[in-house]
Amino acid sequence: MKRWVFIAAALGALAARANPLERGRQCADLFYASDIDTLWGDLSVQAQRSFNGKQGLRQFRQKVEAEFGVEQRVIHETSRGRPALTYIRTATFSRYGGAIEMTWTFDQREQVTSVAVHPSGVEAPTRFDTYRTKTRLRLPFSGIWNVLWGGHSVSDNRHAVSADMRFAYDFLAVRGDKTYEGDGSRREQYFCWNRPLVAPGDGLVVEVVNDIPDNSPGAVNPDRLYGNHVLIDHGNGEVSLLAHIQQGSITVKRGEPVRSGDVLGRCGNSGNSTEPHLHYQLMTGRRYLKAFGLPAQFQNFIADGVVVSRGEPKRGQVLEPAYGTTPVGSRK
Repeated sequence: MKRWVFIAAALGALAARANPLERGRQCADLFYASDIDTLWGDLSVQAQRSFNGKQGLRQFRQKVEAEFGVEQRVIHETSRGRPALTYIRTATFSRYGGAIEMTWTFDQREQVTSVAVHPSGVEAPTRFDTYRTKTRLRLPFSGIWNVLWGGHSVSDNRHAVSADMRFAYDFLAVRGDKTYEGDGSRREQYFCWNRPLVAPGDGLVVEVVNDIPDNSPGAVNPDRLYGNHVLIDHGNGEVSLLAHIQQGSITVKRGEPVRSGDVLGRCGNSGNSTEPHLHYQLMTGRRYLKAFGLPAQFQNFIADGVVVSRGEPKRGQVLEPAYGTTPVGSRK
């Protein structure tokens, strides 16, 4: 993924007496609104030359949107440093699975000296890194699936930059080196499309969304992050979220108890999803944007041909449930 850094100066007219957080928010708002004329008018001659004309600034803005999409949710923002002050804003974007970091730097004269936009490579702080899952979890599907993203580090799991999705998984199906047959232009061509999804553990259904249209491959719905989804409260401080479910396929209702293995719906492509897959996360509460992500240790599954009695799947592994298989010589 590219990193773009441009030097800019003399944006002080935006908010001469604002603090770095306010200044940074104003700069970001103008940038995301594509208000190039306002930004250009506040750049120094040297900064204008660095963009090689107003069109260069406009192209920079277009590159950011083409590569990452539109900003969806601010995860964290902070300021630091004196005499130079830096505003750092980390957010999720519609076309990128992880988080994007935007940095504005101000000098002691309250001028913006630089702006940078690039993928964040820092895991969100967590006190749950060694957490032991209480719920007896099974894999939330049957048959063979693959782990697209899973693990504790950003290199293995793009979700790790966000506190609520800190240990989340993305599962899909791969044959050879592809996730689809044909040209991949239709949802039905993807190997995991329409596969049944099941409750990973006993609990109570506390939220159901079932009416969001599925996206065509390559498109996203940035206004509905999780698309069609089911929330299951396991009654012990742990809540499961299954997301991007196929429109109209969910068979459970809010307030209904479920048992581990009960069918919930079918794999879809709704919400912030460019191709059919299952997003699963375990977390501390029902308010998923306010909750903290928890490691999910599933029980009795096969990973890369080895039976695991209890463990956390990792990026790149091939998985399937192992119910009915005696875990002799298994990993724990």
